[in-house]
Amino acid sequence: MYNLKMRTYTIKCAEPPPGGAAITTVDAAGFALAALLINEDNDREHFAALFCNTQHQVIAGRVIFSGGTAETPVYVSAICRAALLLGASRVFVAHNHPSGNLTPSPADFAVERKLLEALKILEIGLLDSFIVAPSGKFRRMGDAS
Repeated sequence: MYNLKMRTYTIKCAEPPPGGAAITTVDAAGFALAALLINEDNDREHFAALFCNTQHQVIAGRVIFSGGTAETPVYVSAICRAALLLGASRVFVAHNHPSGNLTPSPADFAVERKLLEALKILEIGLLDSFIVAPSGKFRRMGDAS
């Protein structure tokens, strides 16, 4: 007899773009991720991803991690695992800042670098990263000066 322990996750999924359309602009990706994140508890940080195929069509949109008021733990291995299980070849990611401040922190850049390196080894592209305010306004991490 075997005893198996299984983890249960509650994952919110975004609807793919209408008609199976691909995400063809940075703004489209930002709006889709902002829509996922603004439906969450705005007093806590959350981390979300859009998993896409090679034509940038959304396979799934998921809020993967939730944390406290100032940070959320982000496990790169869990994001890579989800991408592999979904058969994704491209990923967009975002997290929210409950304060509304869209300036990335050094920790935000560190997570982005680790994720980029890990996905690259798996031959999965990290297309872009965003920070989202409770209002739904967003900023590309690459736009930080």
